[in-house]
Order: sequence, then C-alpha cells, then structure tokens
Amino acid sequence: MSLNKVMIRSVSSGAYLDGRHQAGEEAALTSRPAHGDQYLHLMEDIKLENHVEQHGGNYAFKGVASGAYLDGRHQAGETAVVTSRSPHGDNYLQWKLEFVDGNYALKGVGSGAYLDGRQQAGENPLMTNRNPNGDRFLQWVIQPVL
Repeated sequence: MSLNKVMIRSVSSGAYLDGRHQAGEEAALTSRPAHGDQYLHLMEDIKLENHVEQHGGNYAFKGVASGAYLDGRHQAGETAVVTSRSPHGDNYLQWKLEFVDGNYALKGVGSGAYLDGRQQAGENPLMTNRNPNGDRFLQWVIQPVL
C-alpha cells in the first residue's frame, strides 16, 4: 500500500485517530468531520513530507499537525500513546498493516498487540492481543485525503 496523506477511521466506532496530541500524551479518537481537518491527517508518504517511514514492510505513523508518532509499545488493555522519538530502529514506533476482512488491522511490531478502535470519540484507543479476523473493533479504514 502506498501511503500519501490519509485519515484512519475505526470500523466499529466510526471515530478517527486524532493526530493533534503531543509526545507523552495518550492517542485519542474523535468524531469531528474529517475532511479539511489537519488534526485528522495522520500521515504522509516519506518521499513527500517525511511523515510515514517504511521499514521492511513496517510503518511509522506521524501526526501531520503534532509531528508525534503513534507508539505501539503497550500490551493488551493499555492505552496507545504518542512520542517524539525517531522510528529508525525503534520497533515500538513501527506498525504492521494487516489486510483483514476488507479493512486494515494495525499491529504494533514491538508489542505484537493490535490497536482497538471500539472506544467512542473523546476516548483513548487501547491495545489488545485478540485476533483481528472477524473482529471489527480491531479493523480500520485508511482513507486518502483528497
């Protein structure tokens, strides 16, 4: 998958990952209208703006507005956070995109846990170790920003 600037929306809650949070804060979901909202533009292609880096099939997701990366270090039941560290050589900031049931599951390389989007807008997404097949809570739609 070639990534340009995109928005990431939970299949189960319909909420978007919000890229406004600074390093050290928890990742968040929002139900705001996404189009034209730079806080919901979570990534761009590394070749264009240095916002998504691909590492051997892994991705690092960087908020366009904040410059902070989504950190997948936490285990099941813990909240995902964002950080300002470089993803080069840092498995906690690298994610696998797994195509599941027509959507994508985001799996943290360092933790092996998946990002769970069941939470509603204003809440923080958790990490889980469940299997994403048939589990809409673990599936995400990746939408290009036009």
